[in-house]
Amino acid sequence: MFGSGYSLADIPVAPFVQRIGEEIAPEALAARPKTAAWWNALQRRPAYARADFGAFVE
Repeated sequence: MFGSGYSLADIPVAPFVQRIGEEIAPEALAARPKTAAWWNALQRRPAYARADFGAFVE
């Protein structure tokens, strides 16, 4: 997201960041505050809630 905008670049990256945070390296976001801030802002968007990604690992 550039500033408060949402871009096409955000859409394909979101599932990868979610998987990294859930399965591959959960500590990675804590070590990258700007990425964590982007991820938190993205998750607060109404469209993200409607997307219903679901967990990669059950």
